[in-house]
Amino acid sequence: MGVNEIEQELNDTRTYINSLNQSRTAFETAEKMFAEGDYEGAIEQYQLVSEDDSNYDTAKDKLVDAIDKYREQVLSEAETLAGEGSYQEAMKKIKTALEVIPNDTKLQPEYEKYSADYVNSILTEVDGLVADGDYNSAISKINEALKVVGTNEELEAKLEDVQGSKPVALSSLTPINGGWTWNEGTPTDSFGITYSNASDFVVLNNLSGEAKYTGEEVHVDGYYGIYETYAEYRLYGEYAQLTFNVVPHSSIEEELYGTVKVYADDVLVFSSPQITRKTDLQNYQVDVSNAEYIKIVVDTVGDKDSVLLMNCMLSK
Repeated sequence: MGVNEIEQELNDTRTYINSLNQSRTAFETAEKMFAEGDYEGAIEQYQLVSEDDSNYDTAKDKLVDAIDKYREQVLSEAETLAGEGSYQEAMKKIKTALEVIPNDTKLQPEYEKYSADYVNSILTEVDGLVADGDYNSAISKINEALKVVGTNEELEAKLEDVQGSKPVALSSLTPINGGWTWNEGTPTDSFGITYSNASDFVVLNNLSGEAKYTGEEVHVDGYYGIYETYAEYRLYGEYAQLTFNVVPHSSIEEELYGTVKVYADDVLVFSSPQITRKTDLQNYQVDVSNAEYIKIVVDTVGDKDSVLLMNCMLSK
């Protein structure tokens, strides 16, 4: 029994000595880091100094100094980053510091300030992307920001707004009358330009089986019939604007032409000029606010004339 007690006392003594040696090593390491300006490392090491260490009181005082200097260092670096517009990097800098000195009452308000600045910068970027019509990038930008800041009412409201206002391709709707076959053939105009980046296109003429003879004729270097094709869609009054591009297809003949008309609830709201072989790309925006139905009508002179309709989008 006596031997066991002595052995236990020796183990306790060895543990105490090892702990004290580790504490003194931590203090020496902390002092070196403090002198070198590594205040984050110094904080960690000063916190390892034990109460049994004769350096304990000094370590407590130096810990306060190290925290003050570390906080000052972090805030200065964060301010520089924010001044350069790198709000996210400023937030990361302070977030790391809050892991070292949790719930710091001076760091937390600065983090919230830069977080607000970051959100505002994202909202500004998103407005620019939406103005350029790049809704997908705008939505991605907001989702990325939400991963950074977490739940945020402003970003969530903007996301809902952008998703709601994102244009819808006309080709994604099902026509209730008429209709076309989208994205068949080659979208090349009379000048030899191929619109490979067109989101959707349709080549409209009788050769595709889309147009029907109306019984009307015009005299253009001879008599030609009018061929008409159309597509009618129900919008439920949800959209405000229809945008589209029109250009003569490469197969259009020299003297002939086509026209595009838009009806909203059976009222003519748009009629294009004649589209001839010499017509450059036309961009149109048609007000269809509150329309329950829209109907797009394309007339061509002659059964071999072709009009190229592209990028038909509906926006709210």
